Amino acid sequence: PEEAEGFLRDWPALERYWTDTRRTLTRLAVRHRELHARSLASDLASADWSIHWDAAIVGRDAPVGGDVRVVATFRRRPDGWK
Repeated sequence: PEEAEGFLRDWPALERYWTDTRRTLTRLAVRHRELHARSLASDLASADWSIHWDAAIVGRDAPVGGDVRVVATFRRRPDGWK
């Protein structure tokens, strides 16, 4: 995230980020669109898509939001895609 210093590279860092974020939001809306996925191997896939988000933040009069692009790589595990 732009407001975080550095990259969030593991699950504990992501969990800390979302725990802190939940304390400051009164509303979060996210719309996903333009999903493109492709198989790279039987257990590996790549996807890209666009997100539009809107958030109401404690202490702000007007909501904030924007458009972002997302790229992800997924691996199939016994319990599903991760």
